[in-house]
Amino acid sequence: MVDGAEPWAHNEIAGSVFGASLQAGAIYGGVHIHDWRNASIAEVFTAAVEQLSSGHPLVRIAGMRLLENLGQEYPGYRQAVMHVLCGCLRAASDHAPSGGDLGVLETAQRVILKHMSQPRRDLRDVFYDMRTRRGGWDDRDEQYWPDVSVDLSGVTLTDFDTSGRWINDVDFSGARFIGSFAKFSHTYFSESPRFDGATFAVPADFTLCYFNRGASFDGVRFVAAATFREAFFTGPFKSDGLSCDGTMDTVGMHFS
Repeated sequence: MVDGAEPWAHNEIAGSVFGASLQAGAIYGGVHIHDWRNASIAEVFTAAVEQLSSGHPLVRIAGMRLLENLGQEYPGYRQAVMHVLCGCLRAASDHAPSGGDLGVLETAQRVILKHMSQPRRDLRDVFYDMRTRRGGWDDRDEQYWPDVSVDLSGVTLTDFDTSGRWINDVDFSGARFIGSFAKFSHTYFSESPRFDGATFAVPADFTLCYFNRGASFDGVRFVAAATFREAFFTGPFKSDGLSCDGTMDTVGMHFS
């Protein structure tokens, strides 16, 4: 059972909130979906997870949407939902996806990114808010799940982009960044992100990033160019064994 959740109840609410997603699963996969008006939240969670093992990509996508809706409506389930979605990406990292599987992975990455981060204000405003403890983030994006840790260790991320967003606790250890880019420009990391052992097969942009508690890049390999221009670290910057095959721009990096 997930701490803070209410797995017993609001059965009628569960049926109404998640009914559209379940019906989508039936339509997309051509399979029969039971009437969930009397289902508990725990049963809905279990059913959604089971959909992720379907041989029909669109049924798996419907399962992800169902999990997302559940996490949005019931905060006590958010960590479990995030754990499952990250696991989907990790499991797919051992082989090259194709066809409908690509849509599944794109959906998982999109959902994870939407809830692990929120749009931030202008860079200077964020610095001001954090240092003075005034103003700032009372108007949080309702889609942001602030107390959830995100474990993206060992996953493959395609065209990953957190530009201009606020991120809490995330682990990218051993991750592989592919596609055309990896964009982190103007990202605010409130905790210390871990990139240990990650491989960037594409240009990586950390321009004007703010690392509130430092960051760990031990053993990271940048295959292409890496930019840390004017990145700001208020904690340690660990970089033992870091290598860059392309150019590395560190102009204006600041440590305090």
